[in-house]
Amino acid sequence: MTVAGDYRTRWYPDGEAFSAMGDAFAEIVSTIPLGRAADPREIAETIVFLASDKASYLNGAVIPGDGGRVVV
Repeated sequence: MTVAGDYRTRWYPDGEAFSAMGDAFAEIVSTIPLGRAADPREIAETIVFLASDKASYLNGAVIPGDGGRVVV
């Protein structure tokens, strides 16, 4: 399973994410329709769901955790 996206961590809170990227992270986040980066817990909840019995009938589904980018 691959999880990719733009998200903040406790090490880089409040717009300081990946400070080595300079303004690039802010530019990336500005393209997300929800208007913010994901919280790692939001990504983790999706993974937990997919690993649970509640997702037992899913097969080959793509679940974008991208804040709405795919829709745009």
